[in-house]
Amino acid sequence: MIGFNALLRDEGIDPADVKLVRHQDWRHATTPYQLWLAADGRFDLYQKIQRRSVFKGAQWLASFVGTPLNETLFVGIYQIEGVGKAKRGLIDPITQEDVEGLFFYDLVLSSKLAAYSGRLAIEWGEGYRSWFQLAGKKDKAIKEIHRAASEPPFPGFLDFRERLSKSGSGAWVLARCAVGGRGSLSTDEPRYRKAVRRVRSRRSRFLGQMGAVRRVRARRKSSDAGCSCRRLSGLCA
Repeated sequence: MIGFNALLRDEGIDPADVKLVRHQDWRHATTPYQLWLAADGRFDLYQKIQRRSVFKGAQWLASFVGTPLNETLFVGIYQIEGVGKAKRGLIDPITQEDVEGLFFYDLVLSSKLAAYSGRLAIEWGEGYRSWFQLAGKKDKAIKEIHRAASEPPFPGFLDFRERLSKSGSGAWVLARCAVGGRGSLSTDEPRYRKAVRRVRSRRSRFLGQMGAVRRVRARRKSSDAGCSCRRLSGLCA
């Protein structure tokens, strides 16, 4: 099986000079994957902000994001030009916190391997907690190369898992309606279980349930909750 390091060498990049980073954080309303999909500069800003000097000793950064399907998707090669400190008033696009004083890297997106951005998935391995690794120490097997960069397909009703604020739009909701079925919500957060039970009924449509739980969440002014759904028989209006 071809490894990612072979692609680096084809571009004239020594894997010993590369750090691999896998961005995945489900603790907040917005994920790194969603920032990358938005393509509005927030992902690059998010990546530049670091609490530790994690990119020290590397010249290149091979950046990956964890997708809703738990893939490790390649999103670009960045050249590390330097590092400084974040200025007052700089806001982290995911935590929405002022990051004054944290490490702020000067990262420049390279055209190298640009054709694989959003298309190439690798096997990261079991160590998901180790979100940055040296490319030269262990080659990563290429798992798949998609025909084109796109939003991942709907994973199936039993595997569906998404933030409530993000679950009312996109290809996944369209795919769910296309097969014609009611949905039933469940949640992994105890504070939402009563709300879910109140809105769950055979007459409720999937999107209506999403909206009801969103309204409960808004009234409580709490953080976003994770949700999942399971298919029931019926029609999707």
